[in-house]
Amino acid sequence: MSRWANCVALVTGASAGIGAGISSKLVEHGMTVKIGDELEDKGFPGELIPFKCDVSNEADINNLFEWIEANLGGVDVCVNNAGFSTHEKLLGRNLI
Repeated sequence: MSRWANCVALVTGASAGIGAGISSKLVEHGMTVKIGDELEDKGFPGELIPFKCDVSNEADINNLFEWIEANLGGVDVCVNNAGFSTHEKLLGRNLI
């Protein structure tokens, strides 16, 4: 993990669950991660930066990447963890 120290990670769905766990570990190993300040007092070498983004909204996604580019120079690692559901059929069939 040392090769990723001082790199930037974008973790979607990082406010809870698996995404929060992934974010915590990346910060622990020195990465800058886009999301809450609950990790600031643990003495980890990385940094956690919150940014509200609805991954189903293209404008939010564009704003996020523009901010990252302008302020952090780009993304080195992207963890696509967020999800959303719909009440439509997958492949035209009911799965349940």
